[in-house]
Amino acid sequence: MENRPKKLLDRVRDTARLKHYSIRTEDSYVNWIRRYILFHNKRHPSEMGVPEIEAFLTHLAVERNVAASTQNQALSYRLSLTNERGIAILYKLADLGERLMYAVIEVGGKQYRVSEGETIEVERLPLEVGESLTIDRVLLLGGDGQLKVGTPTVEGAKVEARVTEHGQGRKVIVFKFKRRSPYQRKQGHRQGYTRLAIESILTKEEAVKRAKPKRVTKKVTPLEELGLSARTTNLLRGAEITSVEALRARLKEGDETLLSISGFGPKALEEVKKALDKE
Repeated sequence: MENRPKKLLDRVRDTARLKHYSIRTEDSYVNWIRRYILFHNKRHPSEMGVPEIEAFLTHLAVERNVAASTQNQALSYRLSLTNERGIAILYKLADLGERLMYAVIEVGGKQYRVSEGETIEVERLPLEVGESLTIDRVLLLGGDGQLKVGTPTVEGAKVEARVTEHGQGRKVIVFKFKRRSPYQRKQGHRQGYTRLAIESILTKEEAVKRAKPKRVTKKVTPLEELGLSARTTNLLRGAEITSVEALRARLKEGDETLLSISGFGPKALEEVKKALDKE
């Protein structure tokens, strides 16, 4: 039987294990290498060179906010290797991925390490698919050589996510029995979960910039504060003039707007003007 050559990602894993990297580092490298390949429509890294790397770095700089110093470091990394050239470049891109911002968040009493663009499964949440939520329980922020540890949370930091799916996990069998008795109980359980897509990780400064400005509510003064007679007040209310501000706006349009109200005469108009002058 002919031995087929190993796939690229399998060779990356083998190289990572020969260098005694941790499983998490290995997974991180494979994840970023996969992103690089998918960005270029599944082209093999051995077919790509510096222009493709520059295109990917530009994508990271614009959409993922990678520091310029990190990009220059990656562009200067050129090895004249043949078969392993693609893997060497992708390892550098994986190092870039480690520099991107990540956060440790708490959802449903459990902690998760997340980055922008990733998806996580958390305990089922009472939200509809497509709804967005803001997670303010950010325990740690890292990336680009910086680390912020919360006490217990990082002040002002937020993670914005969107619900993409509700589902159930693998079935777990619970079996109970008692010795020397016919008691047996078998029960299956599938834990519900919610899949979240991480859309953005915001520091305190970024969260303030994105915060919606507070609506300024205009003060409304009721007609009763003018001290008008009950008849004049009722006539104005019948014309849907319920505040002093609305009354002033009508007067700016001209006296005729008030005199056109049924039952509202010159005496009532004079009474209104005197009351407004005293205010």
